[in-house]
Amino acid sequence: MANVIPLSKTTVDRQLKINYRPISLLASLSKVIEKVVFMRFYNFLLDIGFLNPMQSGYRPGDSTVNQILYLTHKIYEAFELGKEVRVVFLDISKAFDRVWHKGLLYKLKLIGVRDTLLSWFESYLSDRKQRVVIDGQFSQWKNINAGVPQGSVLGPLLFLVYINDITENLETNPLLYADDTSLFDIVESPDITSVKLNNDLSKFSDWEKRWLVTLTLKKLKV
Repeated sequence: MANVIPLSKTTVDRQLKINYRPISLLASLSKVIEKVVFMRFYNFLLDIGFLNPMQSGYRPGDSTVNQILYLTHKIYEAFELGKEVRVVFLDISKAFDRVWHKGLLYKLKLIGVRDTLLSWFESYLSDRKQRVVIDGQFSQWKNINAGVPQGSVLGPLLFLVYINDITENLETNPLLYADDTSLFDIVESPDITSVKLNNDLSKFSDWEKRWLVTLTLKKLKV
């Protein structure tokens, strides 16, 4: 166990201005095993039609380019009909770090992951630790009770499973790229579109409270 060395106020103030993301130190052998599980699990999700068709993040053959082209096409299509389009852009704060382990395991169980495989996923998520290193000074190790490992093979796919239901029962049109979400509506009536977007934002708020995530309000754009 590393000793905690007090940090000077100047060092802390300087470091707090920078948004750090954790680095996962993962064994090469574990990544090989992850690839095997990934291929089987991803094919299973495709077979049951689970993954949101509007999700372009971490999907082979899909990309941000496809989403931009799709949204641009819809906007120009609306313009040609003399209509306007209203869009809201949303972002989940520190998304990969916000995945609630118990919630993720619950969702895995709902889609049919059972017995040995479910236990494997539980083991994969548990007993991970992290610490902070600044200028050669180390904090104590702390248990990680949420999040998927950054830089892992399975992490992005497990994240997609966790947020897959974020667009359920929406009144507007959603587009997803990992944790970045766009809601757009072709305006027939400004009042109706306003109500629809506000209803969907309310549903997003309920979803984030239920699954213990937070939207980045600074990145919310309309």
